[in-house]
Amino acid sequence: IRAAVVTWGKSLAADVGPHQITVNNILGSAILDFTDAIFQHQNVIIKLNCLLGDNKIYVPENINVVCKTFGIISSIENKAPSMATRQAPVITIEGKVVLGSLNVSIKTTIKEKFVAFANNLKAAFDGDK
Repeated sequence: IRAAVVTWGKSLAADVGPHQITVNNILGSAILDFTDAIFQHQNVIIKLNCLLGDNKIYVPENINVVCKTFGIISSIENKAPSMATRQAPVITIEGKVVLGSLNVSIKTTIKEKFVAFANNLKAAFDGDK
């Protein structure tokens, strides 16, 4: 069980052993980073209870993410595409977000951001010709 009460917490999940992870966030910030995780279970459930908090979940590209949360005056964004194969691990996020935010995305490295920026600049200057 991970709890953030008027605090900031970061969890690097290098080895995801439990089948279920519980996150209680009240007036805090919680970050779950699964980018280098080794999943021991096909399905991992994240139980999320958030009140006036900020939650960020980073996942690798080869993971399916299902978001079954509901929000009351909140922001819930799942930017992680669930396009992986059927054999890929599935992270299911369940729970509620009240006056807070939940953001699920693929974590990109600084190098990937610079390469994307350079490609955008190249495309912009090549389009002028």
